[in-house]
Amino acid sequence: MATVTDGTAFFVLGVIGTWLFAAVDAVRTAQLIRAGFAPDAEQDAISRRLYGNPLAWAVTMISLGTVFLLHTLFNVQLPVREFLPVVLVLLGGYMLFDFTARYRYKWLEAFLSIENLTNTEYREAQFFFTSRLAGEPASGVPDIHYTPGNPRSVLGGLAVRF
Repeated sequence: MATVTDGTAFFVLGVIGTWLFAAVDAVRTAQLIRAGFAPDAEQDAISRRLYGNPLAWAVTMISLGTVFLLHTLFNVQLPVREFLPVVLVLLGGYMLFDFTARYRYKWLEAFLSIENLTNTEYREAQFFFTSRLAGEPASGVPDIHYTPGNPRSVLGGLAVRF
């Protein structure tokens, strides 16, 4: 899309998407605060830094706008792809490392796969909703629910090919 339109439509969609995300984030943050949760109690580092932080959003939008305008108007190529992992780690993001090895000799194949090599603790998904479990009030209890990410797992085996 950026190649066809010189990046203008892509930039506009990015601004609209970021604005919509900020609006939804503001509503969800208000719901959390009304339910008695403080954004500072959030375990996700990126969420803690962006919840209700207009300065962080301003810096994000100005930085993205500058990158797109430099590229569109002056054809400046910035090493965004190289710096993106560094920025995510600085924001408190995490990286998962997996390892896979496979060896085949004639009709026999051996394989080994290790997922989450560094055994990083992370959340696969996170939701805020009201739960209504047995013994809780009929109105429910608002809470943050999440699915923890898988710990380190190892899978290995042999396969015979006919």
